[in-house]
Amino acid sequence: SCSRVQLNKMKAASSDECLDDNAMNYLTKRRLINWCGSASKFKPLKCPDSARSMLQAASLAVKGRYDHDFCISLLYQIRTLLKGEHKNDVVFFKRWCSEGLKSKNPSRSLRQDDAVLMRSWARISNLVPLQEREVEPIYLMALSQILDRTIIATAHERSSRRKGDDEGRGKERDTSEEKNGVVWSPSSLKGLYFPTPGGKSESIGQTKNTICFAFVGHDCFYLQPEPRKGPRGSVCRTPLVSSNGVMVPARCLLPHESEEENIARHLTLVSHERFQDIRPQNFPEGLPILLAEESYRSCVPKRLRESADSDDTERADNRRHSSESAA
Repeated sequence: SCSRVQLNKMKAASSDECLDDNAMNYLTKRRLINWCGSASKFKPLKCPDSARSMLQAASLAVKGRYDHDFCISLLYQIRTLLKGEHKNDVVFFKRWCSEGLKSKNPSRSLRQDDAVLMRSWARISNLVPLQEREVEPIYLMALSQILDRTIIATAHERSSRRKGDDEGRGKERDTSEEKNGVVWSPSSLKGLYFPTPGGKSESIGQTKNTICFAFVGHDCFYLQPEPRKGPRGSVCRTPLVSSNGVMVPARCLLPHESEEENIARHLTLVSHERFQDIRPQNFPEGLPILLAEESYRSCVPKRLRESADSDDTERADNRRHSSESAA
């Protein structure tokens, strides 16, 4: 009926308001998303009339909309994890130190009594970078623990924005910022972030749900997947390798933790195609493109699924009306 078509158009319009076309073009052009034919197509969403921060992106990923109270709750929980008010606070400090060893000079050991180190940790645990719209890997690790979801983050290696330049999204700048001995750049956020042992997933045995974020400068976007047909219904497939065949690294792991074990525990791996231009000796037919596969219903909020369904319904209605008119 006409009323149903109008309702579907209203739902689709509310969803389209969240799509960021500039980010879509930026990410697609650099082959950060939608480069793999067997993977889901992703679209970067933003909260209308709201800052494009990690918290807002998390709200879209979990709630399907911007929820101010939910964002405040996340902020409080992240600070609680990092400020010593939780049993995992020391572990998070060690994870931050372990991650720092990868990005800084390996010959310089990170000691807990290092004054510069502790000043940097105090700044991070007090969430000062978030006030400046900067994200640290340990924040994504904490968010993964709070939501009990694996987070897959992508970012362009030389993507940054001059402070105060609201029109500069997508402009590249070959620098990274160093504050109090901590180097920050969007490329340092790319990776897999797994819930730490002791979280909700431990009682279940493993988690299979993921959230995908994309960082463009200081902006964070939730990447909403489109469903793909699987043997048991609609699924979401996310590449675990970049378009040049490099595996997305696991981040903030302790020295004794295995990247392979974390991937096996939290993700279901599939492969439906290969890189035809990358043929290492052990893969003469082409390097397999590894994907994480999960149920579409479990990884996309109901509100966003309904918006996507309304798009499909409207297209079906249009095709039916066209057929009836032609007849």
